[in-house]
Amino acid sequence: MRKKVVLIFCFLSIIYASQAHEFWLAVGKFIVKVGDAVPISFFVGEDFNGEIWEGKMASFYLYSAKGKESIADIFPSKPEEKTTLTFKTEGTQLLAFNSQDKLIELEPAKFLAYLEEDGLVEVIELRKKRKETDKKGRESYQRCAKALVQVGGKMDNTFKTRVKHTLELLPEQNPYQLQAGEKLTFRLVFKNKELPNTLVKIWHKKEGKLTKTEQRTDSKGMISFEMQKQGEYMVSAVQMIPHKAIKDADWQSYWASFTFGF
Repeated sequence: MRKKVVLIFCFLSIIYASQAHEFWLAVGKFIVKVGDAVPISFFVGEDFNGEIWEGKMASFYLYSAKGKESIADIFPSKPEEKTTLTFKTEGTQLLAFNSQDKLIELEPAKFLAYLEEDGLVEVIELRKKRKETDKKGRESYQRCAKALVQVGGKMDNTFKTRVKHTLELLPEQNPYQLQAGEKLTFRLVFKNKELPNTLVKIWHKKEGKLTKTEQRTDSKGMISFEMQKQGEYMVSAVQMIPHKAIKDADWQSYWASFTFGF
């Protein structure tokens, strides 16, 4: 019986790992006071449920009205554990994290299912055109995550800062200045150009209940949704292109997320 339970657990773990697409900055509190020490963790998973991400950091910056500050040294070289960040000044502040590339290889059926789940239609069609549908998916991927924190009552335009990630989600309004029921708009940018017709997922967790909606960006790379002033939000998107270094991988993907909460 014990052996059967272990096998079931391993099977479920494999399923979970294959679905663990999203990466986000898990912030202990999004609305804080000056001097608060806030836990920051790096998570990978789905539905705001995940496990500590094991990867290598490329950069980690804190943006505020005073400018840009590297905070990478505060965190472990492999951010596998919770660390606190003390917010020393008042204002709207933006955390911007970028990982190093990491390689993954998936069996053809799993790779196709992953492409379908994330709306990567162009990649599916290109693989068909190249007669690669039955070929393993060899991919190099990179994480581009941001989180917005409000420190004290003073608000500013830091929320709209471009941090020069390859794939970047940019809010058009400061969510902390909006009222419940108002619309929040995001613009998706890839290599400094608006990215149209791309799947964007909006995750909202409130009182333990999760809601997920999906939209495709319009011709200007925009999506919008009605916002509540409760719970946590994550907006996420992925872009995949053919890899230049075919020796290492056939595809390069970039995963963007933007978290905030009340």
